[in-house]
Amino acid sequence: MREPIVKVLCGKRKMGLAGKLILGLLALVAVEAKAATCAPYDPAYYRDLSVPVVGPGIASVGEEVAVGSIIYYGSYQIEYMNMGWWCHWAFGEAPVTIEAFTKVNVISQPSGAPVLMGNKTVFPTNIPGIGMAVQMSTGIMTSWQYPVDWIHTPYVSTSPTGAGMSHSPLGHFNVQLIKTGPISTSGTQQVLASSFPVFEASQGTTAPSFFSQKFWTVRFNGAINIVTKTCQVEDVDVDLGSHQLSDFPTRYSTSEWKDFNITLKNCPPFHGYMTGTGRYIYDEKTGQTTSSGSPITANKLNFSFTSVHGNYNTYAANTETGPGTAEGFAIQMATQDSSNANINLTSNVPHTSLGITLTTNDGANYVIPLKARYYRYGATAKAGKANGAVTYTVNYY
Repeated sequence: MREPIVKVLCGKRKMGLAGKLILGLLALVAVEAKAATCAPYDPAYYRDLSVPVVGPGIASVGEEVAVGSIIYYGSYQIEYMNMGWWCHWAFGEAPVTIEAFTKVNVISQPSGAPVLMGNKTVFPTNIPGIGMAVQMSTGIMTSWQYPVDWIHTPYVSTSPTGAGMSHSPLGHFNVQLIKTGPISTSGTQQVLASSFPVFEASQGTTAPSFFSQKFWTVRFNGAINIVTKTCQVEDVDVDLGSHQLSDFPTRYSTSEWKDFNITLKNCPPFHGYMTGTGRYIYDEKTGQTTSSGSPITANKLNFSFTSVHGNYNTYAANTETGPGTAEGFAIQMATQDSSNANINLTSNVPHTSLGITLTTNDGANYVIPLKARYYRYGATAKAGKANGAVTYTVNYY
């Protein structure tokens, strides 16, 4: 009589177990239905960008240009792309926090590892002494340092079933060449864009779900010619003549001016260079190149005149001393033009003060017309040899 009772109880246990399994499946289905998913607007979007040299592609860089100076600056504007993401979730799950990112990594460094100069990652190029920096900009953020991981401001959505955001992830590239050390003055150096790094850009979300989309590979093409040659200079002998002591009867009396020239030979073309006060801008959409600010900074030459025997004052070079030499005399120099400006022996003299107009002609010669004379500064004076020597140095900027 007990067997039927046992069979009924076993049946109840089996039904209870089956019921629990079904409830568990229903709970799992409910969780999956609520899980939010995020994806890019266009999962297939990808571009392999080749950014060209923007602007004239040539610059003249003097050896005195300071390390850290910008010598080229070009900007490349990308045709606007409506990039972004969509996130979807089940009704009733809002509010949902969306966390997005844009990353830029360096995937190739053909010229070696970069250094940090100020706020910029500066990559070496194929020319020693010249580095390359790039700024990638978006309406959300900008950076001169790489690799970089831009974390966007978290976005909290109260939309019932989903939300999206569109943005132009990288609006433009600013490319700079920067002087990082001495540059050979042998002539013209060609900086190859193929020696620049290659970048990879991606976007994605980390919440409420993860996705990552590589959308750009950025490489560079073309070349920039950097002129670093200097002028040839020569020694100049100036005969100031023989004079009687009586020709200088009083203190501050002088001899007649004697004209002479300093000639700079076989000079480089002076194209100027870009210092960051302006830049050339190429618009990918229109195909047009425009300029902003003053892209080109003109080259300049500074001359320093230094007396071998010291100065009597700012504008008078002492003559040599020793047995049989004159005393109380110095030598003055001035320009031959109407300004008759005395040459400063204690500070740099710009080329514009010496009547020089620099050109873009390669191999040009420049003549600097000067004059010199004796100058008596002593209350008493002694006759003798009155030889002087002044060295001149040309500094290129």
